[in-house]
Amino acid sequence: MSTRTARILVVDDEEAVQGVVADVLSEGGYHVQTVGSAAAALEAVGREPWDLVVSDVRLTDRTGPELAREIVRRHPSLANRIIFLTGDAASAPRSAPVICKPFCVDAMLDVVGAQLAV
Repeated sequence: MSTRTARILVVDDEEAVQGVVADVLSEGGYHVQTVGSAAAALEAVGREPWDLVVSDVRLTDRTGPELAREIVRRHPSLANRIIFLTGDAASAPRSAPVICKPFCVDAMLDVVGAQLAV
Protein backbone atom coordinates (compact mmCIF):
# COMPACT_ATOMS: atom_id res chain seq x y z
CA MET A 1 0.00 0.00 0.00
CA SER A 2 1.34 3.40 -0.90
CA THR A 3 1.73 5.73 2.06
CA ARG A 4 0.16 8.45 -0.06
CA THR A 5 -3.13 6.56 -0.10
CA ALA A 6 -3.09 5.20 3.47
CA ARG A 7 -5.81 6.72 5.63
CA ILE A 8 -5.12 6.98 9.36
CA LEU A 9 -7.55 7.92 12.11
CA VAL A 10 -5.90 9.43 15.20
CA VAL A 11 -7.89 9.25 18.45
CA ASP A 12 -6.69 11.33 21.39
CA ASP A 13 -8.56 13.54 23.84
CA GLU A 14 -5.68 16.03 23.99
CA GLU A 15 -5.79 18.43 21.04
CA ALA A 16 -2.06 19.14 21.29
CA VAL A 17 -1.25 15.43 20.92
CA GLN A 18 -3.73 15.11 18.06
CA GLY A 19 -1.99 17.96 16.27
CA VAL A 20 1.54 16.63 16.74
CA VAL A 21 0.64 13.10 15.64
CA ALA A 22 -1.35 14.41 12.67
CA ASP A 23 1.54 16.65 11.62
CA VAL A 24 4.06 13.80 11.84
CA LEU A 25 1.88 11.41 9.87
CA SER A 26 0.86 14.01 7.29
CA GLU A 27 4.50 14.92 6.72
CA GLY A 28 5.09 11.18 6.27
CA GLY A 29 2.66 11.18 3.36
CA TYR A 30 -0.43 9.80 5.08
CA HIS A 31 -3.98 11.12 4.92
CA VAL A 32 -4.90 11.83 8.56
CA GLN A 33 -8.07 12.72 10.43
CA THR A 34 -8.19 13.35 14.18
CA VAL A 35 -10.99 12.87 16.68
CA GLY A 36 -11.09 13.52 20.42
CA SER A 37 -13.15 10.63 21.80
CA ALA A 38 -13.98 6.97 21.40
CA ALA A 39 -17.52 7.91 20.39
CA ALA A 40 -16.24 10.14 17.59
CA ALA A 41 -13.83 7.40 16.50
CA LEU A 42 -16.67 4.87 16.23
CA GLU A 43 -18.63 7.37 14.14
CA ALA A 44 -15.64 7.94 11.88
CA VAL A 45 -14.96 4.25 11.28
CA GLY A 46 -18.65 3.72 10.54
CA ARG A 47 -18.70 6.54 8.01
CA GLU A 48 -15.63 5.84 5.91
CA PRO A 49 -12.86 3.27 5.46
CA TRP A 50 -9.58 3.53 7.38
CA ASP A 51 -6.32 1.70 6.88
CA LEU A 52 -5.07 2.27 10.44
CA VAL A 53 -6.27 3.64 13.78
CA VAL A 54 -3.83 5.24 16.23
CA SER A 55 -5.49 5.61 19.64
CA ASP A 56 -4.46 6.91 23.03
CA VAL A 57 -4.71 4.24 25.73
CA ARG A 58 -6.61 6.56 28.08
CA LEU A 59 -9.55 8.42 26.59
CA THR A 60 -12.17 10.32 28.56
CA ASP A 61 -15.12 8.20 27.42
CA ARG A 62 -13.52 4.75 27.09
CA THR A 63 -10.11 3.11 27.21
CA GLY A 64 -8.13 2.61 24.03
CA PRO A 65 -8.30 -1.20 24.35
CA GLU A 66 -12.10 -1.03 24.82
CA LEU A 67 -12.33 1.15 21.74
CA ALA A 68 -10.12 -1.26 19.80
CA ARG A 69 -12.31 -4.23 20.72
CA GLU A 70 -15.43 -2.37 19.56
CA ILE A 71 -13.78 -1.26 16.31
CA VAL A 72 -12.71 -4.84 15.56
CA ARG A 73 -16.16 -6.16 16.45
CA ARG A 74 -17.74 -3.76 13.95
CA HIS A 75 -14.93 -3.85 11.37
CA PRO A 76 -12.91 -7.09 11.61
CA SER A 77 -10.62 -5.92 8.78
CA LEU A 78 -9.06 -3.47 11.27
CA ALA A 79 -8.02 -6.26 13.68
CA ASN A 80 -4.30 -5.83 12.91
CA ARG A 81 -4.60 -2.14 12.11
CA ILE A 82 -4.61 -0.50 15.54
CA ILE A 83 -1.69 1.16 17.31
CA PHE A 84 -1.82 2.56 20.84
CA LEU A 85 -0.22 5.75 22.18
CA THR A 86 0.61 6.04 25.86
CA GLY A 87 2.69 8.03 28.27
CA ASP A 88 2.80 5.09 30.68
CA ALA A 89 4.64 2.15 29.14
CA ALA A 90 3.87 -0.05 32.16
CA SER A 91 0.13 0.16 31.46
CA ALA A 92 0.45 -0.35 27.71
CA PRO A 93 -1.73 -3.12 26.34
CA ARG A 94 0.02 -6.10 24.77
CA SER A 95 -2.71 -6.61 22.15
CA ALA A 96 -1.27 -4.19 19.58
CA PRO A 97 1.85 -2.15 18.85
CA VAL A 98 2.47 0.71 21.27
CA ILE A 99 4.14 4.07 20.72
CA CYS A 100 5.27 5.67 23.98
CA LYS A 101 4.92 9.41 24.49
CA PRO A 102 7.03 11.37 24.08
CA PHE A 103 7.88 9.66 20.83
CA CYS A 104 10.59 9.95 18.22
CA VAL A 105 9.25 10.93 14.78
CA ASP A 106 11.22 8.21 13.00
CA ALA A 107 10.06 5.57 15.49
CA MET A 108 6.41 6.54 14.97
CA LEU A 109 6.76 6.40 11.21
CA ASP A 110 8.51 3.03 11.46
CA VAL A 111 5.75 1.53 13.62
CA VAL A 112 3.02 2.92 11.37
CA GLY A 113 4.77 1.68 8.22
CA ALA A 114 5.28 -1.77 9.72
CA GLN A 115 1.65 -2.04 10.82
CA LEU A 116 0.40 -1.00 7.38
CA ALA A 117 2.61 -3.70 5.83
CA VAL A 118 0.96 -6.45 7.93
